[in-house]
Amino acid sequence: NINLRFVDIPQADRQRIQDATDATRRLTSTKGLDGHPVRVEMRDGVRAHAEDYGSGMTLSVTVVLAPTDGRNVIAHELGHHIEYRNPAVKARASAFLARRTQGEQDQKLSTITGNQHYRDDEVARPDQFINPYMGKVYAAGHTEIISMGIEQMITDPVGFAKRDPDYFKFMYDVLRAEEP
Repeated sequence: NINLRFVDIPQADRQRIQDATDATRRLTSTKGLDGHPVRVEMRDGVRAHAEDYGSGMTLSVTVVLAPTDGRNVIAHELGHHIEYRNPAVKARASAFLARRTQGEQDQKLSTITGNQHYRDDEVARPDQFINPYMGKVYAAGHTEIISMGIEQMITDPVGFAKRDPDYFKFMYDVLRAEEP
């Protein structure tokens, strides 16, 4: 079970978040979701994100959502929780990103997406990903591979499998704890 700790979130929103969490949990046998508390906050005017504090299994994760965020965004942020909590998953995601983007240079996300809401320090190696954000590069070594993959599996798993079978298979293997 995923242990959600809601912080000042109305009951109606709690149920929506719990439903998305349950859908995400059904996708995975990955241990990163089991038993570890996830603090959930809702803030007006924010871009959803996950914050991690600490390292390894002592990590505390906070998922910050906007009131309008839907199932796909909630699943995405829980994907960060999986990566943060499970060093083996993080290593596999980093290796997958490195393999897929070998030889590519960092590019500003605002430039490659045309979305000026990205900060200047947000960069990615776009590869042939469905969405360039999948190739986002973080100084701390985190990735968007698991979070964006889960989002695709929640919203359109068949389309994901057809458009990027390599990434789909990677996600399936990781989420079902299968070795590649």
